[in-house]
Amino acid sequence: MANVKQEDVFEPKVKIKEEPDFFQKTSVKKEPCQDSTNCQTRQDSKLPSSGPSSSVACSSRRLNVQDNNNESTASVMSDEFGQDFCEWFYTMINRLQPCCANQPGDTLRPEVFCGNCSVEMYLVDGGNVEQCRASGSVETERTIRELLKRLGLMFMPNTKGGMQVRRSSHGMIQLFCCGTIHYNDSFVGIFEQEFGLVASPVDKSWKISYTKVNLKKLLEAYTPSLPTVEIFAIEF
Repeated sequence: MANVKQEDVFEPKVKIKEEPDFFQKTSVKKEPCQDSTNCQTRQDSKLPSSGPSSSVACSSRRLNVQDNNNESTASVMSDEFGQDFCEWFYTMINRLQPCCANQPGDTLRPEVFCGNCSVEMYLVDGGNVEQCRASGSVETERTIRELLKRLGLMFMPNTKGGMQVRRSSHGMIQLFCCGTIHYNDSFVGIFEQEFGLVASPVDKSWKISYTKVNLKKLLEAYTPSLPTVEIFAIEF
């Protein structure tokens, strides 16, 4: 199993061409982005850091994730927190595709995000990088929905060896997760994603403050992984 070095995650060092054709060998038709999505091809593809390199998550079972349920757990271990968050988030994202629409899970909506959240998505195909970004809960949700439905991608997170959860000095929970991406039943690449999560002081629910993701096209299948980090208790 190949390892993804942490210093390489979210920093694609590649040259940019004007017309990237992401997943062209999977017969995914590349269409112009909608007006609500600020998509562009740029030369500086390095993702800015929002804090210490790390990872974290919220949970649909152990934690109150956007369900307006005021009951909350006093504490949860960070590895359980991260695994629950990844299961909740990527199931929700996969349900955007028709083949997964009837699976049980949450629905992607603006309320999942903070009002001033941001998203950055990088489509990496060799030397080509296409970037999509948005800010605000409504535009963030719309950008993610439109791009993933256009590309038809589904995610399989590596929660056993490809996830890290850490806490910033200000208490934000940060999560790194990597795994494989698929189009129908075909492997088409890997993803590397970072989340910043904050607890709402109103109802103690966890919301996504920012997320950044690399979607990398690969021809040879492998499962990316990340180094292990110290497990800690998350209290709220």
